[in-house]
Amino acid sequence: MKASALEFRLRMVIMVAIVVLGFVAPWIEALHIGERNSLLEWLSLEASRTGLLRFTYATPVVILLGSLIALIGAILRVWGSAYLGTAQFTTERCKRAA
Repeated sequence: MKASALEFRLRMVIMVAIVVLGFVAPWIEALHIGERNSLLEWLSLEASRTGLLRFTYATPVVILLGSLIALIGAILRVWGSAYLGTAQFTTERCKRAA
């Protein structure tokens, strides 16, 4: 399945539009489904409601956990690339796909 020339040329605009639409999500308040809250605020509130932490401590803990998850993802990506080696990315098949 190949993209048309227009789709290929406008691929970044299309990707940015999808991401922005996902973050803004105008249908939530327009359809009265609920109100938009940030994930940071919601997770901190839930942690404080369950009695695990006070809200003032829950917010930095959520930020640290999110940073740790991002760090683990970056480490796994680098490890995966190193595990595959350069031979996987210098073959004729990869050069033809690009």
